[in-house]
Amino acid sequence: MRKLALVLMFVCGFWVSGESAGADEDQPSKPLRVLVLFSNQRTLPANQEMQRGIWSSLEPLINSHRIELFEEYLEFHRLPVADENPPMVSFLKKRYKEMVPDVIVLIGTQALDFSEKWMSSIFPDAKKVFAGVLEDQARLFGERYPSAGVVYELAVQPLLEKVEAMMPEVHSVVLVAGAAKFDREVVEIVKDQLEDKGSWEISEIVGEMPESAAEKLSDLPSGTVVVFTSYFQNTEGVTYIPRKILKQLSEKSSAPIFALYDTMLGSGATGIGASPFIDQGRQAGELIQRIVAGESPREIGTIVDDDLKFRFDAREMRRYGLDPKLAPEGVEIFYEYPGLIESHPYAFFFGTMAILVQSLLICSLLWTRYQKQKAENQAREMERYFATVFEENPNPMAVIRVSDGTLQDINPAWEKLYELTREAVLGRTPLDVGILSRDTDAGLYEDFVKNGKVLSGYEREVRTGSGELRNVAFYSNTVEVGGSRVRILTTVDASDRIEAEKLRNSLSRGNRVAQLGQVSAWIAHEINQPLGSILSNAESGLLLLEREAEQARDTELQEILSDIKKEDRRATKVVEHIRTMLGNHSTTKSPLAVSEIFDDVFRMASPEAKRRVVDLRYPSGGIPKVSVLGDRVLLVQVLLNLVFNAMDAVGGVPMSKRIVSLACEASLEDGWVDLIVCDRGPGIPPDHLSSVFEFFYSTKEDGMGLGLAISRFIVEDHRGEITVRNMDGSGARFQIRLLLHEPTNEH
Repeated sequence: MRKLALVLMFVCGFWVSGESAGADEDQPSKPLRVLVLFSNQRTLPANQEMQRGIWSSLEPLINSHRIELFEEYLEFHRLPVADENPPMVSFLKKRYKEMVPDVIVLIGTQALDFSEKWMSSIFPDAKKVFAGVLEDQARLFGERYPSAGVVYELAVQPLLEKVEAMMPEVHSVVLVAGAAKFDREVVEIVKDQLEDKGSWEISEIVGEMPESAAEKLSDLPSGTVVVFTSYFQNTEGVTYIPRKILKQLSEKSSAPIFALYDTMLGSGATGIGASPFIDQGRQAGELIQRIVAGESPREIGTIVDDDLKFRFDAREMRRYGLDPKLAPEGVEIFYEYPGLIESHPYAFFFGTMAILVQSLLICSLLWTRYQKQKAENQAREMERYFATVFEENPNPMAVIRVSDGTLQDINPAWEKLYELTREAVLGRTPLDVGILSRDTDAGLYEDFVKNGKVLSGYEREVRTGSGELRNVAFYSNTVEVGGSRVRILTTVDASDRIEAEKLRNSLSRGNRVAQLGQVSAWIAHEINQPLGSILSNAESGLLLLEREAEQARDTELQEILSDIKKEDRRATKVVEHIRTMLGNHSTTKSPLAVSEIFDDVFRMASPEAKRRVVDLRYPSGGIPKVSVLGDRVLLVQVLLNLVFNAMDAVGGVPMSKRIVSLACEASLEDGWVDLIVCDRGPGIPPDHLSSVFEFFYSTKEDGMGLGLAISRFIVEDHRGEITVRNMDGSGARFQIRLLLHEPTNEH
């Protein structure tokens, strides 16, 4: 039983211990606590870049809870650390009493000094690594500094070699630094490096007030460059952020300033040559990763960050006349922003097009506005001009409103001609004031106002204010004034011209009568000779018959009769000659297209029709393509005579009814064609229809009664006939019927 109990106890103990061991394996290991101790304040750009590098490297371990990362800032230049018991020592002990760091990361030489004096009493068991320390400064610590860390080099010589390649005339270097211990250490290291080269003239401005240093930099000789090292304090103990001091100095410096830290770029430095702080932070993070992986600081050792970066500011380069495109090889150009076209070509194109379209639209609107103003100015100028012309015009002028036919304005010449004042006529019609007769002219005036007929030399008899009758000619035009349509009516006094025309017609009639008398005498003279000869021969023949023998009588009688025949032919020729003379042209006939005759008539009569305000209408149904045999001049003259007579007939009717129509009808089967002239006048009295073609018959005061008689003579000479009849309603219809020549079937 005792043995069984021992076995059970052993088994149970083994099981319990195994379970406990399994539980320990499942329990996660404690995260590594890392404290990063920065030498200066949080706002220092170098610290911010270092922090970014450390965090970017350790972020996976932090997110997986394998590391707890803490940060503290010694603010070495502002808080005292030389006391027997500095406040930062007690602060760190108290703050991390329950969370003692496993690894201390010391950033900067001030943090190394602090660690050497106090870290053994604060965190004696913590492992120590460092970063952000110059290689020359780390060398001064010797065995006193931690065995693991990241050091960097000052790149003053490589930087100035780049500068010398771009500015071969440079031979002098001015070093600018503050008065802090770190500032002086850095400037001494830089001087040692430059003196080793021996080809530079070196001067320095150390510890001076920023204003004084800037004043000295404002008057540097040519061939000089400035190297800004570090500036944390001046000689009076006032602390600064180096980047701000560099900005202040660069604003007045007459020479380009170069710096040894990458955080100085963009604050007035023309260029920098340095190991970027963010890269040093990443390397420090990699050291911590190796410690987490189990390596000891001594196994890791010191890492030298010799990956130098040369970065120049394009803005500062141009300020000092340096072309960024000529920068030496290995130099990165910053702040060289691409132009708008290069960075946003499509946006620039469409934006430019939009601006162009808008500009064109604006220009178009401005041009339209200019044109409108110009038109308005011209309209006002034309109104003033028209008013002047209207008032000063020697011809009587009146403005008649279309809507009611009333006179809206008259000029002085109108008052003088019609012997009426403005007050007496404005607002009234010519019918109201008695210029036109209401009995005979009311319809004509209404037709003129409403239908808008344009008058051009339309002659009419009017009555003046004194009752005198005057013959005048009217000219009209329609315009819009102030949105209202008006007619401008110009009057020309035609009394003198009409009297002269009557006198001229009377003289012409007398002259024609005298000519006819001379022609009659000549006809009598010319025909009397052959008739006298015929009479003598006839008497001789009779006497011969009475006394001569039959044979001799027959022979002589033949001779007499031959003479009679000869004289008869002579008389016929005389008549033909007279007819030719009266026509004043050759009566030779030839084939004529009827359409050409109508075209000539319409062309010749249209101007007179326009002057008389007569609607002359061309054949509406077209003209058959037929021809006649005749004299073109004579046939055209006959039709013109009929057309002008028709115009005279419609002269007394309203203008809307002054219509003269031409027509043509052909019968190919019967072989004739009718040339027709119709009017809408009063027609011909029925008892006069048989007399209109007689010589010296006329219904006109100045007519000689020869036109229609001669027309009939010419038509009959062409083997045709001319007739007239009154149409149903009103008007007369004259018809000329001629024989066709070579009729065709084309219509």
